[in-house]
Amino acid sequence: AKCNTCLGDEAIQGAHSVTTQRGMAKRILSKSISLFTNLRFPRRQNSEDPNGALSDQHNLPNATNEAVNKDSEDETDYPCLSEVGVLEDDYVYFRGNILFKESGCTGQLYIVTRGSASGPTLILNWIPSGDHPLNNGVIPFTTDLGQVEMIRIFCHAEDKGGKEDKAADDKKESGGKGAAVTSGEMVISSRENKYSVFEFTEGNKLLELIKVLKGWKCFTHQKRDDYHHTFNVYRPQLELSQLHPEEVFIKSVLTENTLKALMDAEGRITDEQFMKKIVFFQGIASNLRKEVWPFLLGVYSYGSTLAERNKANEDMLTEYRSIQAKREDPNYTEDRRAVEQVEKDIVRTDRSHPYYKGEENEHIGVMKNVLRNYLTYESSMRYSQGMTDLLAPLLAILDDEVLAFWCFTKFMKETSLFRCTSTRASVEKQLEPLRMLIKLLIPKFYSYLENLEHGLDLMFSHRWLLVFLKREFSECDTMFIWEACWCKFETKSFHLFICIAIMAIYGQKAMDKPMNMDELMLLFLNTLPQNMPRDMVLTQARGYLYQFTKCPEVHCSLASIMPLSFWLQPGSPKLTCNLCNGDLNCPVRGKPDVPQLDREYRC
Repeated sequence: AKCNTCLGDEAIQGAHSVTTQRGMAKRILSKSISLFTNLRFPRRQNSEDPNGALSDQHNLPNATNEAVNKDSEDETDYPCLSEVGVLEDDYVYFRGNILFKESGCTGQLYIVTRGSASGPTLILNWIPSGDHPLNNGVIPFTTDLGQVEMIRIFCHAEDKGGKEDKAADDKKESGGKGAAVTSGEMVISSRENKYSVFEFTEGNKLLELIKVLKGWKCFTHQKRDDYHHTFNVYRPQLELSQLHPEEVFIKSVLTENTLKALMDAEGRITDEQFMKKIVFFQGIASNLRKEVWPFLLGVYSYGSTLAERNKANEDMLTEYRSIQAKREDPNYTEDRRAVEQVEKDIVRTDRSHPYYKGEENEHIGVMKNVLRNYLTYESSMRYSQGMTDLLAPLLAILDDEVLAFWCFTKFMKETSLFRCTSTRASVEKQLEPLRMLIKLLIPKFYSYLENLEHGLDLMFSHRWLLVFLKREFSECDTMFIWEACWCKFETKSFHLFICIAIMAIYGQKAMDKPMNMDELMLLFLNTLPQNMPRDMVLTQARGYLYQFTKCPEVHCSLASIMPLSFWLQPGSPKLTCNLCNGDLNCPVRGKPDVPQLDREYRC
């Protein structure tokens, strides 16, 4: 750029004074303010307001350049307003006239979405009211809410008599009449323990803000009561280069049209790998799950025709009836203790789900029947708590007792969690490869756990493994996670990489504090469940799977999490035994299902 004084002449440039440069900066600032005066908000697009809740008449506060003297030699440094304004691609989620206590004056508060290096984030902008934001020396405030430590909201509510009315407040927050929240504060805590306080004089604006923050999945919401809300902030730490390279190629879930395109005239899946890839990266449309799940769980072969699947259904029905007949035979001795435990568990499993609601719900009896028949079919299997958690979604989606039974049977074989002599032993079987993955992929968190008493017992992960992460995510999110695991795309143990992703995303906060073991347990088992963003966790998990495949060498205890074909292909990691020290239980040495492994891959 050239100015009217020097016209690009280097000799004259050297004679420019600081005063002249400051004047030029203020002229640029004045122009920026004028541009922002005419900038309009984009229409917000969300499920509640698809047509745009904020119309074009919502402009930024009036600003003119009258207060800016282009030749002034004032020493004040002003921030560039382009950093605190609303950009063209921003979506505005909140707008209100709010008091910023640090400045002592009111201004327009905007919360907008904006892209960042770590993904979409929420930007808070506060611009002081008045003819011009620079009139009284008050500086606009902006912050990336995705990078702060915590947001706390305190609500104040009074009834007509001036006393707190929690019942009315609850009605208001749930959308009922009789607003009770009249004012409150939002306190933003930075990572440097600096606090910014915003005072709300309108209760409805405060409730609107709470709703916006609750809908943003980078926040975990804790509600002590109707008046105190805490939002902890978590951001992913994976760099773009560390993500799975195929992350961007699959754009949508598996739909009915896509499934039809993947089938030939007789109903065979012609491209099994591509179908798995779609499910792995995007999931399945909810109306297709009943049709696709039997393929993912191995009940149907991908190469089977429609006629062959119909024949398989008849055979499964016949065998299921024979299993039930065996159980009902007077000469068969059923484990009464197992039956009693099943009866206790089924009445408290997913009872809020519409499929299982109600006192006399017939589906509860069907679930009981499936479990009792399963224990008859797998006579060596002991019933363990957690089985009902895995069966309930299968039965609710498939809505078919026989098909649910066979899908559940396959699910049990895949998890291997209930096939040991005790639940503790079955979980421990999964913990060893999980420990090795932590050490390999997130070594800092492994060192942190090493310094905690019983840290490497990974007690916070036992529930994750036992019920396949079902209690950590919403029902809808759990289905996507299970499908990503069932399709066995690149790995047989994708659930372990999901565990790694959770620890990588949220473990940093534990290390920063640092938390003791009790606090860590509370974080993972109390604060995070139902508050973790599914897409972020799955994206991280796929990224860590990709990183694993690029490791030069890995411990032999991780051999079982990948298919044999992976270890035989050129460039795969070398298996090492630097930790098992010749232990006879080494999972690679002498293992019958890996006889083709070359000697260099053996322990």
